[in-house]
Amino acid sequence: MKKFILLCAVIACTFGIAAVTAYADTELDIYLNGERLEFQHPPRVIQRQVMVPGQELFEILDAVVEGFWWNGIFQIYPGDGSMIQMQLSNRNLLIRTPDAMLFGVPLVVAPSVIDWQVFVPLREIAEAFGATVEWDEQSTVMVTLPVETTHQEITVSTAEEFIRAIGSNRTIYVNPGVYDFTEWVTGPISPLSGFVGFHISGVRNLNIIGLGDVEFTIGEEWGFDLILEYADNVRIENITFPHTLENLGYMVRASSNITVSNVASSRISVRHSENILFDSVSSNNSIPRASPVSVEGSSAVFTNSNFSNNVINWFLFDIFNAYVRIENSVISGNVNNPYWGGLDFTDDHLFNVFGRSRVVITDTYMAGNVFRYGVAKSDTAVFEYEKGLFDGNYFEYFFTGEIVPALG
Repeated sequence: MKKFILLCAVIACTFGIAAVTAYADTELDIYLNGERLEFQHPPRVIQRQVMVPGQELFEILDAVVEGFWWNGIFQIYPGDGSMIQMQLSNRNLLIRTPDAMLFGVPLVVAPSVIDWQVFVPLREIAEAFGATVEWDEQSTVMVTLPVETTHQEITVSTAEEFIRAIGSNRTIYVNPGVYDFTEWVTGPISPLSGFVGFHISGVRNLNIIGLGDVEFTIGEEWGFDLILEYADNVRIENITFPHTLENLGYMVRASSNITVSNVASSRISVRHSENILFDSVSSNNSIPRASPVSVEGSSAVFTNSNFSNNVINWFLFDIFNAYVRIENSVISGNVNNPYWGGLDFTDDHLFNVFGRSRVVITDTYMAGNVFRYGVAKSDTAVFEYEKGLFDGNYFEYFFTGEIVPALG
């Protein structure tokens, strides 16, 4: 949310977007489900449309906003799996529903910079959140947002059924089968993250439980089979992601309180997330395009997991500015790919730990790994191998620049 203030200033100054001056004849009273809302920056009326400060409105609605200053585009995640995209000075609102349907909403007044704040049209934004809006065009606006109080349980058997079931406060039971999300990977609205894949965005209190052999894939597309972003309190259990050259497995991004259990994946990637637990996950493939485990700007714990028999091109674990704990797990039989023509021998590491990172390994079996370096790390990073069985590994150097043959 804090991005809004900086974004407004940069956009207005850099690109010359004219600030709008607007006044209301009388003070507006805006109520949400019967409770009067207090805005630090007073709502305005422009062309008989109620405009409210976006930053404050989205905080009230408990939504997440992502935006970049260079094009003035913002994406809002209401929390039900849908996404709203708006752009400064653009009189069109794009909405992607939880079931991946796309439609546009014309605006009478475009989102505008007023007194260094982004003001957005209340009615269209509220209705995109599923609310109804009543305004007497005098001084009172009544916004009624449906409140979901029950936790739904839904069983699905196809990719389309799964997508239609996505939402907050739900448990989705997934029957055995292959769920191909290829046709939902790309579209007119592309998440600003730039990561290609099937996105589940902005959900809370969601469980996805596989009932047997369940595989999530995006077919022959290049990208992540599943990207979970701007989510909180989500559990994913008993799902397999295919091990192919094109597919990059599973990503957690900008999320918190996520548990991934009994999942096999060609790659696990964590970006800017907190309190992420991987329990009984595995990666054992021979053709990944990138590191099987990548953690950046996050805290993640791996327990009861198995990272074995990977033939990789770079690093097994790539850690940057992150806290990672590995316990009660197996890391064995991993080797660098000697036949990959583009290999720089200096990239041959089991662990790549950089920035202000800390990696702790305990009660873990680490054996039969063949790399030039066991650990490459920066001076600001910490690598701790507390206890476990360390046997039969071959490293020319355990730490970069330090020859430790006794650890071989």
